[in-house]
Amino acid sequence: MSQNNGFKQGRDKTGGRKKGTPNRTTKETREALNRLVSLSIDGLKKHIKSMSPKDKLELIIKLAPYTLVKKSEQGMLGDFI
Repeated sequence: MSQNNGFKQGRDKTGGRKKGTPNRTTKETREALNRLVSLSIDGLKKHIKSMSPKDKLELIIKLAPYTLVKKSEQGMLGDFI
């Protein structure tokens, strides 16, 4: 069952964010997280040095998706890589 909401299908968008405009809350959350990590980096380095090689490898595997470009994104980046 589809919802009509009184609008015809294919109607132009009115109001709200323009297409492609970044979400401000997401941007602010990322910036806050980056500041937190930056302030904690020395403690993280000490903690990582005390980890076993197996634990270090597991950490790298878990963090890799957040730092590496995924294959599906490479096609979208095109000439930028």
